[in-house]
Amino acid sequence: MSEEVAVVEAPEPPRKLGTVLRELAEGTSLHGVPKIVTSRQLVVKILWFILLLGKYTFVPLKRQKPL
Repeated sequence: MSEEVAVVEAPEPPRKLGTVLRELAEGTSLHGVPKIVTSRQLVVKILWFILLLGKYTFVPLKRQKPL
């Protein structure tokens, strides 16, 4: 008769908050955020941030009906 041995895996160590936020930003469907996170050049990061900020600031203002 064979005995079964239960294999207990060690729990994964907790991940750092920065790592979790980076993974979330890289995989989000929110347009532009992955570009900011994955860009290597600071100028490109700033450009994407300005474009993203403009998109989510001015587009809703443009859609509002005037009083």
